[in-house]
Amino acid sequence: MLPALERFDGPFFRVARKHLRNVKDVDVLVMVDDLTLVDGATPLAYREPAGDKWGRQRLSKEVLEKARTVNEKLLGERLKSGRYS
Repeated sequence: MLPALERFDGPFFRVARKHLRNVKDVDVLVMVDDLTLVDGATPLAYREPAGDKWGRQRLSKEVLEKARTVNEKLLGERLKSGRYS
């Protein structure tokens, strides 16, 4: 298990990790492959990539609706904390 911010690779994640070492009290959200948002520190297990081509994953309407509900709840909780107002 690795924190979400460490689990993924690519230019964005490399730059984010590099610069986040120099700042404090920054919230990072990562969108995982089912389109839900998780905190950057959330432990994620390795999962084999789905599908045979990058960017060609098809998600059902149920999965998309679940992602929307989960994301709205997470973002709503963050906004209610008063930190972002």
